[in-house]
Amino acid sequence: MTTILARGRTYPLRAEPFWHLCPRLGGNILNNAHNGEGIYASNSATGDVSFYGFKEAATEKGQVWEAVRAATNPLAPTRLHAMFLFDDEAVAFRAMTAWFAGQEHLMLEARIDRRAKIHRADAKWLDCGRGDWEGNASRYWRGEMTTDPMAEIIVEGVVYFPGWRNPPFGIGAGFLPPQP
Repeated sequence: MTTILARGRTYPLRAEPFWHLCPRLGGNILNNAHNGEGIYASNSATGDVSFYGFKEAATEKGQVWEAVRAATNPLAPTRLHAMFLFDDEAVAFRAMTAWFAGQEHLMLEARIDRRAKIHRADAKWLDCGRGDWEGNASRYWRGEMTTDPMAEIIVEGVVYFPGWRNPPFGIGAGFLPPQP
C-alpha cells in the first residue's frame, strides 16, 4: 500500500493513477493542493458545494439525477459535491477536448485516498433528453457502460496530487495568469 505524509497526517493512497481536468484559471485546486502539500479535499469532504453542484442542483435534470442516486445507489457520492477524475489518461484527454474545447484546462495526475467514497460511471448516460433521464440515471448509478464509454470517477474525500511541488501548482496558482 502506498502512503504519504502531508501536513502531519498520513494518507493511504490507491496505487493506480487518476487524472483530473482543472481550469488553468478560476480553480482553487492548484493553490490549495500546493498549500496542502498535495492534499485536496473534494467539496463533499469539506461540506462545500462546487460551482457545478450549485448549478446542477438548480436544474430539474440535476434533481432527477440526484433522486435516482438516492434510490438506486445511496452510498455513492453525489455528483453535486464531488470531484471528478478519470482512471484512463486517454479518456481524460478525450473528455478535455470534447467538453472543454477552446478553454484552457490542465490534465493533472492524482491519487485517491483509500478511505474516499468513489463511483465509476459512464458520463455518456448524461447525454439524453428529458424522457430518458430516469432510465439513464439508473444505468449511470448502477455503473453500466455504453458501447463507447466515457468513464468518470466521482470522488467524495481526499485526493493527492503528486506534482504539487512544481508548476502549475503554487501559491496563487489558479487565480492569477501564469507568469512568463
